[in-house]
Amino acid sequence: MLYDPILDTSIKTDEHDMTDGKAYWIWYPGQRVAHLHKDKIKTSQKRFKYLGYPGTFRQPIYVAYYKKTLTVESKQIVRWDTLGSCRMRMSINGMELDMTRRETALEAGHYKLFVSIDFADTLPCFYMEGGDANTSHDWLVSLDKQVWQEAAYLPEYNRRDRSPMSSREISMTIAPKHITCSRNLLQEGAHYVNHDAGHMVIDFGYYELGKVTCQAKGEGTLKMVVGQSLEEVQEWDDTFLEQIQKDSENIQSTWQTYGSSTQACRYAKITLTGSIQVKSMMFHAQVWPVTYHGGFLSDDALLNACWSMGAATVHSCMHEFLLDAIYRDALPWALDGFCAMEASDYLFFDEQIAHQHIMSQMLPLHSDMSDLGVIYLDFQLHTLLGIEYNYLVRKNKTFLKACKNVMDHTLATYMALQDASGFISASTLKGAHFFPDWAVNEAIGPDVYGTPSYVQMMLMHCFEFAAYASGILGDETQQALYTQQAQRLRKHIEDVFYDQEQGVFRNGYFKNGKMDGRFTIFSQVFGILYDLVPDDKYPLMALAIKNGTVKRHPSISLNYYFELQALCQLGETDMALASIRRHIGGIIASGDVRVYEDIHAKGLRTLDFYGRKYGKSLCHGVMGAAPVTALSKYVMGIQPQCTEGFDYCFKPLKSSLKKVEGSVPTPKGAIHVYYDEKTTLITIPQGITVYLHDYETEKGQTSINEQGEYHLRKR
Repeated sequence: MLYDPILDTSIKTDEHDMTDGKAYWIWYPGQRVAHLHKDKIKTSQKRFKYLGYPGTFRQPIYVAYYKKTLTVESKQIVRWDTLGSCRMRMSINGMELDMTRRETALEAGHYKLFVSIDFADTLPCFYMEGGDANTSHDWLVSLDKQVWQEAAYLPEYNRRDRSPMSSREISMTIAPKHITCSRNLLQEGAHYVNHDAGHMVIDFGYYELGKVTCQAKGEGTLKMVVGQSLEEVQEWDDTFLEQIQKDSENIQSTWQTYGSSTQACRYAKITLTGSIQVKSMMFHAQVWPVTYHGGFLSDDALLNACWSMGAATVHSCMHEFLLDAIYRDALPWALDGFCAMEASDYLFFDEQIAHQHIMSQMLPLHSDMSDLGVIYLDFQLHTLLGIEYNYLVRKNKTFLKACKNVMDHTLATYMALQDASGFISASTLKGAHFFPDWAVNEAIGPDVYGTPSYVQMMLMHCFEFAAYASGILGDETQQALYTQQAQRLRKHIEDVFYDQEQGVFRNGYFKNGKMDGRFTIFSQVFGILYDLVPDDKYPLMALAIKNGTVKRHPSISLNYYFELQALCQLGETDMALASIRRHIGGIIASGDVRVYEDIHAKGLRTLDFYGRKYGKSLCHGVMGAAPVTALSKYVMGIQPQCTEGFDYCFKPLKSSLKKVEGSVPTPKGAIHVYYDEKTTLITIPQGITVYLHDYETEKGQTSINEQGEYHLRKR
């Protein structure tokens, strides 16, 4: 079964004209993302009834200055433009031109070009074409005329008529998979004829963001409701619906097109009154253009389907950013986006959307403690983890450097909250709490208003990466500071929270300062992933998880992404695979086509959430990311390494699977893996190094760095 429409060759796709132009639209680094983020929030406010979006972010700015010094060898005609409504002033060698001009001639000579854009209603970007004056990264840009830096641009926005605020998304026209008519609506050939009052329910098979259209004529009204579930679109009381639907429309006597607004949709219900004919029902899905460079296939058909549905879930949530979902808020969140970023790189390796997501979550330039999340105090730790992962796979020092000030400022803000042990507590900041995932509750903990141990582990790891990044960028002072902070936290976490007898970590401290000696999965997961558990203690922790010493909520939620990886790292790969079959496979058995944000451990399918009848998202990126990352990273066994080069480790973990094959994209091309009970093969592109864990080549090599296929054997 195909879960992703982009893999369905029967679907008509309308793609953009990507003909190259002469120059690039340019803007101040990070500002395009801030404006896209603003637009995304405004769109969600119009689409959803209940929009909660805590956090403080880098704000859009509506003024920018551009300059360039150049020498012209012969006469050139230069043309320029900006976006939207604004005041743009062009100066050449200190002489300001008429504000309405968009073209001039430059004779041979030396020139200083200066552009001022203000009073803008959108991104204050700039475009100029004309030989040596073409806008690109060699222009400088400033927000205050004091601090200047290289202008930002993207290769695809290289024509005057291609706005940098336009989306790369493509439109896919999806025909109905199944139509059910009731009451007085009957099918007559290609048309559906309604004689009084009737309705049709349409299943388009794919769950995406988009709009549904149909053609109709006659006399009467048409009401269209779209949604993610059959129950939702068949709900007669619109007050229960999460998405804001359009009102009924009066039908004209000639064929006209009618449609929904852009919504999260798999199903549509069209209700008709009067004498009306309807035809050509179509779902126009908005899809981020990707190519599947990653893949997973094994001898277990259900696991393969779980990987495919997880991949489709991640892809459905890619819209300029890595959205948490396409339902209910459809906005970028730090935790969800970081997890989906890793999975999307195992699938597509889309650098643009990864960078845009990270920048969308950055704090304002001048922020304080309240900006750490306002409600979710650990919010920004996930942003730092995203910066770490992005560097791990891309080794892009330029982007890392661009993130350095944000990283330093964020960690300084956290340091201001630390106690003598280096711990941070929600009790120190009024109105704040931590958020491990939806599955946390008072019965098992941890106390999200106290000092959870899992948060201290995350903070420790962020300090460790910040020290590493500071060393790469030559900041020895910050490197020393972060190293000291990380070492202090590591020692105190082990001394205070680790139960030597049980071999697991305690929850942390309650808000009142007393120790919470209970054990839940959250602390164990991060203790494993961040090397706080000695290898010889793995069996003890695994036993505690299996025998119920470590408690869990009866639902699977956002922490599932980390939990599957921790189980694999703990050596319990088959336990992780069984969990994927049970939880993700259970969704497949229900007939849904995307992974929910919250999965009941007993397989019960529920739609309510937040105390609202249809509040649950049935397509949540972080949950789709969980099986993709676990299967690609640990079962297929390709893991990026924390080194200076494009280095990977091949470490497939032992499991009950008899055959595994697939691909993992890298900046240099895809790594292909195949293994069964007798044969192990790996094919690598030029430009990367793969270290072989417990394997060697036929020549006895334990690392490979030349393009080609290698037959491996156990060491």
